[in-house]
Amino acid sequence: MPDPQTCAEFWWNWWVNAGVAFATLAAVLVALFGQAFRAKFFPPILTMRLLSADGEKTIARLAWQEDGQINERMEDCRYYHLRVSNARRWSPANQVQVDLLQVEEPGPNGDLRIMWTGAVPLGWRHQQLFPSARTIGAPADVDLCSVVKGKWMQIHPLVTPFNLEVQKHQACAFVLHVQAQGSEADSPVNRVKIAWDGKWHDGAREMQGHLTIEVSGETAS
Repeated sequence: MPDPQTCAEFWWNWWVNAGVAFATLAAVLVALFGQAFRAKFFPPILTMRLLSADGEKTIARLAWQEDGQINERMEDCRYYHLRVSNARRWSPANQVQVDLLQVEEPGPNGDLRIMWTGAVPLGWRHQQLFPSARTIGAPADVDLCSVVKGKWMQIHPLVTPFNLEVQKHQACAFVLHVQAQGSEADSPVNRVKIAWDGKWHDGAREMQGHLTIEVSGETAS
């Protein structure tokens, strides 16, 4: 007759081994299908907003050629950023780029008219540290535009098509259509209205009187 203690140890070890095997199988299934399951039933939710109406004051390097010599100097500038967020951080969005899709400018009668259409990505903040397409779980920022003291206002696509004017040397107003696009989900297309009176001020709040940015009708604080 089998020893009761031996039988108990057998079944105890069997359940332990079965539990370990099940846990290992579950881990493998999660690794293989977890991302696909999340992407199908709980896809990421991408949104964009203006990070700060104050922008970020920094220094720009200006270079030019004169009499065969390359000259350069440093000048104050202010960068403005869009923040890309994922409301489901636990369901990351892969291969995300923020694309500039369209540019509108006022015509002679003040009505907006389409000046450019296409799809070129904006550069990520500190682009040299990141790939052009990123995984968005935690928020990430893109360079939207900048103003260089006494010079120009500029938008910042990674590449510049020949028919897209990226620098404005005088007062201007225009609307950009931008969208964060990823493998699993896209953000809504946002309208970014930018107006600049051609002037500069060293103070952040004072500069808001010279340049305003509105994203989808909402102004950042």
